[in-house]
Amino acid sequence: ACMPASGCGVCQVCREGRPILCRTPRLHGGGFADYMTPLARSTVVLPRSLSFADGALVEPMACGLHALRQAGMRGGERVLVLGAGAMAAAITFWARALGAAAIVCASRSARRREVVLALGADAVVGLEAEDPEAIGRALGGPADIVAECVGKPGLLNRAVAEVRVGGKVISMGMCSHPEPLIPAACAYKEAQLYFPVAYSEAEFAETARPFDAGRSHPYIMVSEVIPLEEFPATIEAL
Repeated sequence: ACMPASGCGVCQVCREGRPILCRTPRLHGGGFADYMTPLARSTVVLPRSLSFADGALVEPMACGLHALRQAGMRGGERVLVLGAGAMAAAITFWARALGAAAIVCASRSARRREVVLALGADAVVGLEAEDPEAIGRALGGPADIVAECVGKPGLLNRAVAEVRVGGKVISMGMCSHPEPLIPAACAYKEAQLYFPVAYSEAEFAETARPFDAGRSHPYIMVSEVIPLEEFPATIEAL
């Protein structure tokens, strides 16, 4: 399993363990090419117990580990995850692995409910729940960490509203539109905001280990498998 790019290895960003943010990265070539030549430091040898499909899922799952590490998760936190897609699944899995006291996912998708529950969530509630106290009851108190994993405008503000005073908000949805964040709302919470992207080489390698140990079944994240010839049309549809 390989990372999508390698850093130059010598700049400050690379020395800090952020090779994907390197300004002169070495790209490995298209993932659908016949051959590619990734650097050894950017790859993980898959044990025979893992399939290529498992290997493909190391990449998105590693994002969750990096995000929670950046937010300084120590264990015992109440974690609220907004969304139930791939990034939400990664956060849920690693929050459980890192010792969260409670994990609740708030999602519009009933179809993804079983995925996040299987990966470690204690409960799933509606993102637009009519009961405003539902999240707090499910968590057993206000959220110490809120991970926004949807990427639609307005949800970062929602995350700030849900987090406790002094809590941490992680932006994982990669929203590409202006976000109407209200600074005063953040200030009155003294909320800490994090904007992680990707992972380090060490975190990428670390993610493969629980797969091999049988503690994770990431393939449950996969909602559909398509033939290669349908790939261009699928990208257009997305």
